[in-house]
Amino acid sequence: MKLTLLCLLLLLAAPCRAWVGVEAPPAATLEWVAEDMVHNGVPMRIQFFRSKAAPGEVLADYRRRWSDGARRQYVENRIGPWKVISHAVGEFFISVQVRPAAGGSEGYLAQRPLALKTRSVLGLGVALPPGSEVVNDILDRDARRPSRTLLAFNSLSVDDNAAFFRENYPRNGWSLASDAKGRNGGRQMLLQRPGEELSLALVSRAGRTALGATLVGR
Repeated sequence: MKLTLLCLLLLLAAPCRAWVGVEAPPAATLEWVAEDMVHNGVPMRIQFFRSKAAPGEVLADYRRRWSDGARRQYVENRIGPWKVISHAVGEFFISVQVRPAAGGSEGYLAQRPLALKTRSVLGLGVALPPGSEVVNDILDRDARRPSRTLLAFNSLSVDDNAAFFRENYPRNGWSLASDAKGRNGGRQMLLQRPGEELSLALVSRAGRTALGATLVGR
């Protein structure tokens, strides 16, 4: 049986050890942003929360949980409107990011490993036009609909980028489903093959082309 490119990438991505449990903020509702993803080689999971408690109450609750008597076991930072409190649990780094919202507060719970054994090569396994520099590589390992999203830049024109995908991908079983030019000189392309779909967005920026690619299992 032939494995799709996305399946191979999922198998190659280092699985994370069992995630640790993170207690929700007081009076909060949670929803998943990413239950199991790899961002630029770093496994992580993220939940969004809304709480009836004010940001100060949320932070005070985690300070209490993450203190051992008089010994503080957390760090705090401020990033724009967000206040962040972080704490290490075993081999994982937990962070809570919170800001004011109507009726209380909102924010994110995130966790990632403290250390990685190997260094990831961004864009590995995805054929891109020559000279492309990948700056973002996000692998979502959701079993229902796994996906991989890349953001890259190169010095080729939008048309030359489009030609690369039109000419090279069919050699590996892909077919061009659509190719539309935008009024701003950009381009939207869709390629498909059994079990996979590749969406491309090409935009010219300051003499370079920004290339967004999303590979989705079907």
